[in-house]
Amino acid sequence: SFDVYNELLNKEKETRESVKDAVKEIQNDEKKLQRILQQVHINYRQAPEYISKVKDIYPDLKSHFQSLQALVPSDVYYRYLGLWKQTLAQIVTYIAFVHWMEADALIKLEDVDLILGLPGKAAGPSSFGVELEDYLSGIFSIPSELARLSVTSVIAQDYIFPSKISRFATELYSGLRLLNLKNDFLRKKFDSIKYDIKRIEEVVYDISIRGLNNKDKMETS
Repeated sequence: SFDVYNELLNKEKETRESVKDAVKEIQNDEKKLQRILQQVHINYRQAPEYISKVKDIYPDLKSHFQSLQALVPSDVYYRYLGLWKQTLAQIVTYIAFVHWMEADALIKLEDVDLILGLPGKAAGPSSFGVELEDYLSGIFSIPSELARLSVTSVIAQDYIFPSKISRFATELYSGLRLLNLKNDFLRKKFDSIKYDIKRIEEVVYDISIRGLNNKDKMETS
């Protein structure tokens, strides 16, 4: 009887709708992160305050990802993954940006899992966690955010910070070049990093020829 198949189809539809609802909550969190971090570029001198506000959203993110995890059976994990991949990659960018602002270092994939309350791929290939592809996609977007921040910091008359940004972005690019990227989407995102670095270097160069970095050093000494 086809009744059995109808039952399976209805169950699949119910699960998918429930997953979509859970993903909407995560998308709302992502939009909140975006709005707050936008303020870092507008009010650079208040950056620590906005970074703190971003981290205040982490518990909600963790709760919503755990709710999503409860809805998705591990044996069909990859069937639904596409519903939140793009949003998760963007969240990785924001988390990594905040981590760099605080620690001057690149956040590890497993630490992103920890923030989101996920078991991670170490628990098994079908376990709920940040996929390497989504982690890299998020990381590849950081230089663009930093290029923008380098301009913002100069407008706020911080002439030292762009050099710090340049060092990190250059080191990040050098490390990422070692990856053998087969994915066309990731390859294109990676290729765009060199243009972000060029923008950062132009800011640093402009500061240097104007002697503004020396002025900043004298004022802070």
